[in-house]
Amino acid sequence: MFVALLLALLVTATGFLLIARHSGDTRREEAFEDTRVFADRFVDQVLARKAEFPFDQQEMRKVITSGPDMAPGQGTLYDMRRTDTTVRVLVYFATLYERSSPILGSAQARAQRCFTVTFSGAGTDGVSAAVTAHDRGTSCAELVER
Repeated sequence: MFVALLLALLVTATGFLLIARHSGDTRREEAFEDTRVFADRFVDQVLARKAEFPFDQQEMRKVITSGPDMAPGQGTLYDMRRTDTTVRVLVYFATLYERSSPILGSAQARAQRCFTVTFSGAGTDGVSAAVTAHDRGTSCAELVER
């Protein structure tokens, strides 16, 4: 009887942990995808400023640190390279999410992602932008070295 009760408790606890892990994985993926939304907002805000092309580094930092949709610490300008017709920006976005049932450590975790944004001003249609979202394991430092 005691063994059966112990086994039932073990099965119940295991079930709760599996559900919590799945829920945590879902929150982590949603937070990771939210970084894409931040990158899109960044592009929209840069283009809305109608600054003279090619943009300078100060202009990019201003958008990241004081843009209306940017929270402090949410984005970091990692690298910027300019030519006459393009501006290539390497930007890092991060967001916090709640981990489910943290046994050790903080209940909050950070989802982060590096993006390459290429602004092009060579066309007659004005400035356009292409956003490349890099994989979870790709750091901005690796991309600068390429």
